[in-house]
Amino acid sequence: MSDRMLDVCLQAGVRTGALSLFIAVVASALSGCFASSDDEALESSSSAQTNPNDPRWDCYAPEPGHPTPAEKSAFFTTHAPAAQEAESTYGVPAAAILAMAAVEGGYGFTRIALYANNTFGYKFTNTTAAGGRGSYTLGCQPSWDVGNKYIVFTSIRDAILFVGFKLATRADWANYKVATDRYRTARANGNNLTAAVNAWVDGIADAGYNYDPPTYKRTIKAAMSANGLYTYSSGVTPGSGTTAPTPGGNSVSSGGAGASSGGTAPASQWVAISSPAADATVRGNVTLQATGSSGVTKVVFTSIAGSSEYVIGSSSTSPYTVQWATAGWVPNGTYAIRFDAYAGATKVASASRRVYVAN
Repeated sequence: MSDRMLDVCLQAGVRTGALSLFIAVVASALSGCFASSDDEALESSSSAQTNPNDPRWDCYAPEPGHPTPAEKSAFFTTHAPAAQEAESTYGVPAAAILAMAAVEGGYGFTRIALYANNTFGYKFTNTTAAGGRGSYTLGCQPSWDVGNKYIVFTSIRDAILFVGFKLATRADWANYKVATDRYRTARANGNNLTAAVNAWVDGIADAGYNYDPPTYKRTIKAAMSANGLYTYSSGVTPGSGTTAPTPGGNSVSSGGAGASSGGTAPASQWVAISSPAADATVRGNVTLQATGSSGVTKVVFTSIAGSSEYVIGSSSTSPYTVQWATAGWVPNGTYAIRFDAYAGATKVASASRRVYVAN
């Protein structure tokens, strides 16, 4: 799930890399940079045993043979304290942030998790946005997945605290802060814990954290329920900190499938959906409209139903607008509308919205 998948209006590839990372490890979840001298030492400390260039290791998937049931259990036990620290510091639910780290990072066994301690697939846009951290390049990432640089964290704890901070304080087009504020209030009022945590997951998903909110919600909630993670939030009082966590150093590991860099990346591009509203029921001619950052030159609109995709049209003038003729052409049902932003011929950002067609 821009600074991550997250941080630039669903960068093409967030969770992208993020969505693809997420898809690659969903099945596993539900079944119970600086180059050079630092690379070798950190790589040797990784638990990876498979050559990162092995073609049997899918680019986004966990390392072959992992995680085992014991490794899944150990992930939760090991990183629960960091998740609870994120809740007591920033107010994000420990239960959810722990499940997210497990699902999105293959329980610590994706390449990005192994070589960059990045269990969230969180994208690197520039050093400032990353809080002074470096970047790891996922060399195997296909060219259609925009943005193959990911933040390098000094530890999984560092990653959990960083993402927790973002989800507690970000209040622009991706307004995760609202969900965290509501969770904090619900807990203070003594509301049901499970309901409060689930509502937080719904809130960040609907705010744009993941490309496919309905599937993401189901997966994270299932992981929390199956593994008894709600208990990790039960004894914690959500905090309201607003100070970004500081990395404990900028060491980075780089497997053969990646490279590292500490330089500054170009400014991120974004696309923001104006219409239709999220989860809207639509009929007849439907206006699809979006705005974008200054570098965006075109937006392409695509409808998605299951595994089928259909390009509705494109617009090269802001606000980017097309009409989607549904009556007589589009069967009633649920659709995801994807808004892909381009700078010239390069896709630079993507966002999506679910709608219900009812003619």
